[in-house]
Amino acid sequence: MKKKNTTALQEAVAACKANLGVTILFSFFINLLMFVAPLHMLQIYDRVLVSRSEVTLIVLTVLALGLLAIYGILEGVRSRILVRTGLKFDEILNDRLFRAVFRGSVRNPAMGTGQALRDMDMVREFISGGAIIALCDAPWVPIFIFAGFLLHPVLGLISLGGAIIIFALALANELLTRKLLAKGGAVSIQATNTATASLRNSEVVHAMGMISAIKDRWTRSHGNTLTHQSRASDRAGGIMAASRFVRMALQVSILGTGAFLAIENEISPGVMIAASIIMGRALAPVELAVGQWKNFSSSRSAYQRLSAMFEAIPDTAAPMELPAPKGHISVQTVTVVPPGGRVPVVKGLTLDLTPGTSVGLVGPSGSGKSSLARALVGVWPVVAGSIRYDGAELAQWDPEVLGPHLGYMPQDVELFDGTVAENIARFQDFDPGDVVT
Repeated sequence: MKKKNTTALQEAVAACKANLGVTILFSFFINLLMFVAPLHMLQIYDRVLVSRSEVTLIVLTVLALGLLAIYGILEGVRSRILVRTGLKFDEILNDRLFRAVFRGSVRNPAMGTGQALRDMDMVREFISGGAIIALCDAPWVPIFIFAGFLLHPVLGLISLGGAIIIFALALANELLTRKLLAKGGAVSIQATNTATASLRNSEVVHAMGMISAIKDRWTRSHGNTLTHQSRASDRAGGIMAASRFVRMALQVSILGTGAFLAIENEISPGVMIAASIIMGRALAPVELAVGQWKNFSSSRSAYQRLSAMFEAIPDTAAPMELPAPKGHISVQTVTVVPPGGRVPVVKGLTLDLTPGTSVGLVGPSGSGKSSLARALVGVWPVVAGSIRYDGAELAQWDPEVLGPHLGYMPQDVELFDGTVAENIARFQDFDPGDVVT
């Protein structure tokens, strides 16, 4: 049974869990097949080169190639599963997100809910990208390190030490860049909202000579974004460079240590090569996590913003289906307060309009005419009283059913992207003759 507090975002994530479970299962076999290369090298060095058996060489090589072919197929299938998981997440969420964005924008235009659409893309790319693969492969790190200990304790210690150092670098990356990336993201959203609002009022900006002032305002916000992001990138770049140095130093160290142990007859040359390959595989997910850390942080912030938006703007229950309205409008002691405001702009208004009646509202600027119009079409909710169409309260009407019967002209008019005919027809299927008439 669906929980009352379950948001659309949580439902979309829950629907993707099965695919992620399959991805984890595939990751198990993929990582298991990672032992093929070191075991093949171990047998080549310690068995084939000693016995000089060509038959053994052919059998081992064919077997290894067959297993690696399976590995490649599983890798491809895992990638396709993740891509389709991201598409499934988008398919489940996009409709409800789009509606929530518009509901939030209607309630409070200053909320900047348009960022949520970009946040959904970011989370979808995270689900279908390399970050999830790094998370699926991470549990295998201790298994590969344990395999290194089985070959020789010293070789295992080198792998363990390398994993700890690289993990510490990843943790340092998180601690040093998290706040900067969060601040940069917040300032970037603010700068984008400033530019968007200015473009919507481009005529006013041009006519009143405000372009330089608006540009300076945007430049300051944009500059703050670049400052925070560049500082975070500098720190992350330094940590990535240190991580690569550690990675290459560990490779040299394990080969040098393996050669010394082979000279001392404690291990064979095959063990030395196998240990090097296993250590490389053990450190690969950790190093990948370091490289994906910015993606981790950005996706986490995007998920948190989406979660907060869906909690603030929950899904509305589908209203009961009503017949087409005939046009009787009843306004009873309605009080309207603008979103985010406290002072009523319309207070205690009562009005009754029968079908076929024409009424004009006349008054000075700021008297509440536009506010009443917004309340009549459901853009602004009323804080007291009721608005009824054919006896049913406005909240009981589905906007998709009532809207086609209403005409609404706001103070700020813009054509939507499309032809004039499509705008007139409200982007529904239409007959050209109906549009003209």
